[in-house]
Amino acid sequence: MRLKALYRLYKESILRNINRGIQFVIDVVYDRINNNIADIIGFILNLFSILFAQIIKIRYFLYDKRLLKNNPLGCLVIVVGNITVGGTGKTPVVEKLAKTLQQNGRKVGIISRGYKSKKESLIKKMLRFITNGEVAPPKVVSDGKNVLLGSKLAGDEPYMLAKNLPGVVVVCDKNRVKAGYFAIKDFGCDTLVLDDGFQYLKLKGSLNICLVDSTNPFGNEHLLPRGILREPLHRLSKADYIFGQPNLPSSLISKSTKLKAIFNVESNFMDNMDYDYCFRKGIHVLATSPVFAQPVAEMAMGLTLSIARSIHIAHSDFISKKEKYGGAISQNNFLIKNKTFGLIGFGDLAKSLTPILKAFSNNIIAYDPWIPNKEIEKFDVKPTSLNSLLKNADIIYVLASITSSNESMINSSKLKLIKDGSVFVLMSRAAIINFDDFFNFLKNRNVFAAIDVFPQEPFPKNHKLRKLKNVIFSPHRAGALDSAFKEMGELVIQDLKLISKGLPPKLCKKAERETVKYLRSKPVDIN
Repeated sequence: MRLKALYRLYKESILRNINRGIQFVIDVVYDRINNNIADIIGFILNLFSILFAQIIKIRYFLYDKRLLKNNPLGCLVIVVGNITVGGTGKTPVVEKLAKTLQQNGRKVGIISRGYKSKKESLIKKMLRFITNGEVAPPKVVSDGKNVLLGSKLAGDEPYMLAKNLPGVVVVCDKNRVKAGYFAIKDFGCDTLVLDDGFQYLKLKGSLNICLVDSTNPFGNEHLLPRGILREPLHRLSKADYIFGQPNLPSSLISKSTKLKAIFNVESNFMDNMDYDYCFRKGIHVLATSPVFAQPVAEMAMGLTLSIARSIHIAHSDFISKKEKYGGAISQNNFLIKNKTFGLIGFGDLAKSLTPILKAFSNNIIAYDPWIPNKEIEKFDVKPTSLNSLLKNADIIYVLASITSSNESMINSSKLKLIKDGSVFVLMSRAAIINFDDFFNFLKNRNVFAAIDVFPQEPFPKNHKLRKLKNVIFSPHRAGALDSAFKEMGELVIQDLKLISKGLPPKLCKKAERETVKYLRSKPVDIN
């Protein structure tokens, strides 16, 4: 028993060291570590990246010269994928596409490689080879009527798709050309959605959708294993549509002759691409940010109420069995009725928050130099200067998009204007605030704050801001509701349909020359 226990400890120790080693390499890939050992490992990984690049180059050369063939299947094939490792939300996009296509009368089949599914045993493969037996058919996860395989045999993602999409055929096979033909022949599919197929060149797609993680779009722009790229950046040229809004200079966009639209499904417009080039080439740049306005507005009010009535403190005390009944923790509580609310920024978010605030007070002031006063006054809100807002508001909401001129605009000199006892709620872009000044302000003043966005996410575990007792933290989750994501999917799919027919998008927020000009310029006095 003692030897068994020692062996178990020894095994656990080895596994811990292996995991540490793997994590260290991952940190090197993401450039999180800077020391001599990291440099050496980075150099070795880079050699393999160079080799990988040559393999990719040869592969594309063979397909370009038709020495290797990409097979058209004679039906609509929509390819969904990315050019990096890691999750970018491919499966939800596949699910939404398949559901919409089905609702529009198409017989839809999803083709997947069945990642992490149970493979055919080596013995079976050998027997089939020796006996010249038939090639194993694709795995039918769903025949469109019933789910036939569980997650163990099918893989987690195909099983989930099959479960969530009654009426949609789901087929798995490493050879997705074979799987595609099978779906067409045996189930009469006229539309195929290829999950994670951006690098699968054997099957020719009719429409290519590339998903990009806007928070870390391309890593250090190195290929595997030194970086996270599965293929060179210029292969974005294959995409008809890009989901996400990474840094896309004209030098990168210009390589694509197919690109029709860039859907920003994570935030509002940012100064991270050549909008002028997109406008000249007729490439739509669209944002789904309006769907997040109501969820974020409601969360902003929730945080405000929690501060006003110490809801979060009372809950924590109760859980730790230290609750104080009655008014014991209510000495510093207050009503928000008839308070003066100050809104910094008056876009979609502010317009959703204003009706909620009006249930408590009509004293609402707003600062937004890019919006005419008359537009703000339509909502029975009083336009004002930033200094006046900071001096007079009891509860301040930061709701503005980041621009080249408002970065760090709320600094120590502005924070000094805020009166004691005020509440400061940060719901939009953290870059608007100088966070060092903000920390000193919160540490040394009798004020309260709620923060949903941070200059760095994940926020450092040891950051001194975490220790402050007058702050409520929310890990950038205000807009993260299933209902918002579903609405976002509807907007994207409907506009995708319109664009594919040569029609202009109608539902998503569209970047126009006038609406993105201020991203790189100072506000214009238009009042």
